[in-house]
Amino acid sequence: MVSIIIPTVDRQQSLVKLVESIHGQNFDPSQVETLIVYNFSVKKRKISFYVPTGPGVKVLQAPFPGVNHARNAGILAARGDLLLFIDDDCVMDDPLYLQKMVDRHNEEPKRLSLGGPYQLPPQASFWDKVYYTNMTLWLERQKVSARASRALLGGNASYKA
Repeated sequence: MVSIIIPTVDRQQSLVKLVESIHGQNFDPSQVETLIVYNFSVKKRKISFYVPTGPGVKVLQAPFPGVNHARNAGILAARGDLLLFIDDDCVMDDPLYLQKMVDRHNEEPKRLSLGGPYQLPPQASFWDKVYYTNMTLWLERQKVSARASRALLGGNASYKA
């Protein structure tokens, strides 16, 4: 089973697109759970939030604000053998994305994690562009091949549970 962990806050439209792209995967839906983790405290923020629904979707709330708290809450709730972290402003534009990820993990049983690059959408915010640039420069300075990076960042990485 694959547990998809999505930290989110205030990105309703992109979150809906992501969940739709997950449901559009050519992958057995009974082998996927989608954990949407809101990384803010509803008690402190008097706002309502949209809850996407569908097969295998579970909504959680992180105990504290912040993406790392959300990811950790997702890990604790996950039931899958593989954990996929994906950001709420991404989509799985390849309907075989999940199958390819699972196949790659199966091909390399000793490899604990897989990650890869992502592309910023044209409407990316200034801060998204700053983060992307810093992440790219950091990875380039590691001087390791794309197949052997020792540091995986952000919203495009999977791990064996």
